[in-house]
Amino acid sequence: MQPQNQMQLQDQNQTQGSAQNQNAQNQQQNANQQTAQNNAPIPPRNLFRGEVRQVQQALDKAGISADDLDVFVPHQANMRIIDAMAKAMKLPERVVIARDIAEQGNTSAASIPLALDRMIDEGQAKSGDIALLIAFGAGLAYAAQVITVP
Repeated sequence: MQPQNQMQLQDQNQTQGSAQNQNAQNQQQNANQQTAQNNAPIPPRNLFRGEVRQVQQALDKAGISADDLDVFVPHQANMRIIDAMAKAMKLPERVVIARDIAEQGNTSAASIPLALDRMIDEGQAKSGDIALLIAFGAGLAYAAQVITVP
């Protein structure tokens, strides 16, 4: 093969390789955009709807309403979430709300028992009180239950 033809062949291969590389990059970018859309954060108002719905189910199964509660012990993720949940549930002002996060921080799965224990120790919750507990993880998994404080 002549040197001139060899150079033209190399140029063609580089051009084809460059086009294939660009095509692959475009496909990856499209896949990344689709993944980002599928994994986009759920708006907080939609998360709270699920949590508040779970709370209502727990109250319904216990045969009580928010007015019957004495104590509310939510997962101690952050104060803003705790306040928003209490507001969305329309808790009466007399219901004592655990705010252990201010002293303990977010202790993950231990936050509810730690907060309830502290409330009992400090006299904010007493034996026989009706308490609503709710836990959630990243806003996508949640559970609630009504208990009688031991």
